[in-house]
Amino acid sequence: MAVPFSAADLTSAASALNAVTARTMSTSSGGDASAGESGNAAKLEKVWEKVREVDAEAWLATFDGHTPRSITVPLSREAALALRDARNASEDELVGQEVLAELAAEIDAACEALGTREVFVKASSRSPKDATLATEQLLADAWQLLGSRDYAESTGVLLVGTPGSGGADDLELRNEVDNAIVAALLQGAVTSMKVTSGAAALALLAASERIAEDIQLELDVASARTGDFSMGVIVREFVPMQAHLEFRGFVVDGHLTALSQYNHVVCYPAVVADADMYRDVIVDFYNDVIRDKLVAAGFTSVVIDFALVPNPNIADFGAEPFDVLVIELNPYRSYEGNGTDACLFDWSADRGVLEPDAPPAGPDDVAFRVRSAALPNVAATLNVSASELVAAIRNQLLSCPR
Repeated sequence: MAVPFSAADLTSAASALNAVTARTMSTSSGGDASAGESGNAAKLEKVWEKVREVDAEAWLATFDGHTPRSITVPLSREAALALRDARNASEDELVGQEVLAELAAEIDAACEALGTREVFVKASSRSPKDATLATEQLLADAWQLLGSRDYAESTGVLLVGTPGSGGADDLELRNEVDNAIVAALLQGAVTSMKVTSGAAALALLAASERIAEDIQLELDVASARTGDFSMGVIVREFVPMQAHLEFRGFVVDGHLTALSQYNHVVCYPAVVADADMYRDVIVDFYNDVIRDKLVAAGFTSVVIDFALVPNPNIADFGAEPFDVLVIELNPYRSYEGNGTDACLFDWSADRGVLEPDAPPAGPDDVAFRVRSAALPNVAATLNVSASELVAAIRNQLLSCPR
């Protein structure tokens, strides 16, 4: 089915997806936070230290078997500079540079070692989830999801690809429609992170401001302090995750004290309905499988991103409904004006919830927050481009037969 969107809609899609998905840490060293300005070198060094504490290389081995299989490809200073300076370059332009052609070949070799051509790539610290690589395929995926009964049933979002579901004159229904649209875009964004070659991986990394920031941070702080440059490209087997089954956990003194829906701008009624079950699965996994490993590795207070993947062996007697994967570790709390997003919690207002006087005695004592109702005009809470894109999709739903 052809995608009924224009090139302008694709541009809006890129900005909208940036707003929706780029929400972890901001470590920008631009503007008044450059290392060369008085008073800011110490701030940058603090940010760098916090980021490096949870680099993927520091924890991947700890969770072997409980995180997607990964291989680290060293990133040289020369290749990092080339990536930083090649924002939004094409694959051909990137591999036309010898140093990047070599990096692409190393990524291809990592894919071969993993036994798959479908991978996800990230830098040591962060992923390129802000990359403006919105394509017609991404919008096609979102458009199909909006009319998919299976997707609507698995997430609980409104099935909007049916006559009369546009609800332009019904404010409450319009909120539900917009909620479903943003949910579909988020799911499309997850899929868009899959690459199948070293050249495609470079294009994704080069398009990311987050990756450029992290490279600059390494240059500003680590290189100035030690003369060394130490970053890697993490090549990870691509696992088809579901955006509504991603959660952020808060660990204090080794105890999992709270959980939040990760993609928290969207309401997923199916998650609301089964919230206790999702909480129990994650809490049991944390306490029984990874807690001791985490503490032994020195991560006593940290933020963990989990993904639940439906267990293909669910029919087996006693099988858990989901496999739990550790996706990312993040610094605990905010720091120096930067920090990890607390999702549906607030670092200040909810400090007593996140850092209780006594550790949780059981799953019921772990605070768990999910969005229980669609936000009014959800796209407007993100940015103008997001609002415009959601309106464009809504208008297409009203005018195009499905």
